[in-house]
Amino acid sequence: MVNTIDARSDDELELTDYLRILQRRWVWVVLLMAVVVALAVAFTVTQEPRFSATAQVSLGNSAAQEAIQGGFGANGSAALRELSNEVNLALSDEVRHEVDDQLGLEPQVVISAADESDAIRFTATATTAEAAANHANTWATVYVETKRQQATISLNEAIDAFQSDLAELRAERQILRQPIDDLEDQLATATTATATTDEDRVLLESQLNRMKGDLEPELGLVDARVQAVAENIANLELSNRLAATGEARIVQKAAPPQAAVNASLARNLVLATIVGLILGAAAALLAENLDRTIKNTEDIALDGIPVLGGIPEPGRHLSDAELPLATMRHAGTPVAEAYHKVRTAVEFALLGRQINSLLITSPNQAEGKTTLAANLAWAMSAVDHRVALIDVDFRRPRIRQPEPGGDPDRLSATQSW
Repeated sequence: MVNTIDARSDDELELTDYLRILQRRWVWVVLLMAVVVALAVAFTVTQEPRFSATAQVSLGNSAAQEAIQGGFGANGSAALRELSNEVNLALSDEVRHEVDDQLGLEPQVVISAADESDAIRFTATATTAEAAANHANTWATVYVETKRQQATISLNEAIDAFQSDLAELRAERQILRQPIDDLEDQLATATTATATTDEDRVLLESQLNRMKGDLEPELGLVDARVQAVAENIANLELSNRLAATGEARIVQKAAPPQAAVNASLARNLVLATIVGLILGAAAALLAENLDRTIKNTEDIALDGIPVLGGIPEPGRHLSDAELPLATMRHAGTPVAEAYHKVRTAVEFALLGRQINSLLITSPNQAEGKTTLAANLAWAMSAVDHRVALIDVDFRRPRIRQPEPGGDPDRLSATQSW
């Protein structure tokens, strides 16, 4: 038994070969396409409606960072990194748990960075339009509030750190200036004391001026640092007051959508039809590849078995009861001529051989053994061969079966000629 695809494994299959396979296996294509379309219809009809709503939050730079850097913006890579950090903050457990507590459930929200803008989008999906809008707005609000609280905490921590530095600088300045303060106290005491001479006062003034000259550069540096820290504290306190209003703000609130986002029935039908055709074609090719039955004479010839001939489909004027006697009663018809050609092929195949019997059989019943045997026997007797037709099918003998409506004692075909 030979398969069409295996038989032509050495040659590439052409488009016409595939078309013939699909034509022969059209049931697979239709069946799988019908199944996929039915599943698509059932899925579309039974699927509950889904609504989607989006809220958008505009972002700003970190208040502490902006205050310290003097308002300089970040470059492209830093901006992308900060935007990614903001998305991670919106997805953090802190924000998620607060949203769950407020809504009493865990909403389906997708958070992503907006294209070409410092903003992030909160897209919620729910079974109702109002729920989708509420979920998106709630998540955006919780994120903004969390970001504001974190900004306030970071600013307060920065202010505390700068105030600690300012206290240390002031203590350092006091230590550096202590010798000058001591000389100034001595000079003041000497000026008011009657026992102090002018020479003593001049000496103290000289020491004071020399001390100031020695310590003035170092005191200047400390004073500059004190002033810088004090300015940073003032800027951070201002930023802290501004952070109370929030540096991130909702610029687009989610509104209840007018229509569901579920795929329409027409769209699903189109997709299901395409997928069904693809799966059906694949199943047809697989069935063809796994099919080991013989379909035509080429399959037999490719297996090394000689083909003696082929019998065409009988005409409409021949009934099933007339087929075993077609060669005798309907001489000249295509069916009778085909049996004569088979007889000729058998004679050529037997040239030079002492063979006096032929066995006609088939794997299954009702495959034409009786019809072939009767017609071949008559065709051979027509060229002066002495023929004995013997039916050895003991379970279902057909040679001695009478014709429909005929005499039970009269045989439909003669046993010998």
